[in-house]
Amino acid sequence: MTTPRTQQLIFRLRTEWPLPVSIATTALFLVFGNRWLADLSDPVWFAFLLGWLFAAIQVSAFAVVRHAEWLAVRLGESFGTLVLTLSMSGMEMMAEHQSDDPGGPHHRLHYGQNDHPRTRCRRYDLAVIDLGGEHAYLRP
Repeated sequence: MTTPRTQQLIFRLRTEWPLPVSIATTALFLVFGNRWLADLSDPVWFAFLLGWLFAAIQVSAFAVVRHAEWLAVRLGESFGTLVLTLSMSGMEMMAEHQSDDPGGPHHRLHYGQNDHPRTRCRRYDLAVIDLGGEHAYLRP
């Protein structure tokens, strides 16, 4: 016979399994990523890594949507939509910055004079579009 605390833990593990998947993927790519991504000439290895990363990103994105829907029900529709929009906008801006990074892996740590103008402009555009939408959405 299981206790209520054990049942609650099992329920959380069943519903929140995307979090350990995301953490494990991040940790493994931080530790082994340079070695794994050094040679992608083998199509099977490339397809495996691509599929793994795509699946981890999709699982995480769906978890964000699920949590935003829960907030929408709990707090009211406008807050859930706002949380979802801000979450997706944040992910979009991070992905945009990483994909348009001219300075290599160590460049990501240094913002300012070494930032490529096009990268800064795109990040600013995304922020203005996203936050402008929220501003219009939140006005009474």
